[in-house]
Amino acid sequence: MGLWGQFFWGCIGAATPWVLRGAQVVGYKLDVTLPTLGAGSVLMFLAVLLFGGAAAIILHSHHRWVAWYHGATYQIIVAAIVNHGAASASHSPP
Repeated sequence: MGLWGQFFWGCIGAATPWVLRGAQVVGYKLDVTLPTLGAGSVLMFLAVLLFGGAAAIILHSHHRWVAWYHGATYQIIVAAIVNHGAASASHSPP
């Protein structure tokens, strides 16, 4: 799979948790009026998509499902790295 394929499926994976959460919030109802989104929300969503695509490329996804998985889980990996760094910094001697 080429870089564009990895990027695309990584973006789809990054969007998956947001879409599932949105469906849970509205309770799978079709008559719900959607709120207007501000520019900040749209930019944040685009950033999440781009990072998901980048994660799929960085982690060398060899199949579309692997790229989707990498895109969907990159936030967990980043959080673990940041949390580990914060824990290491708090235990270091002054």
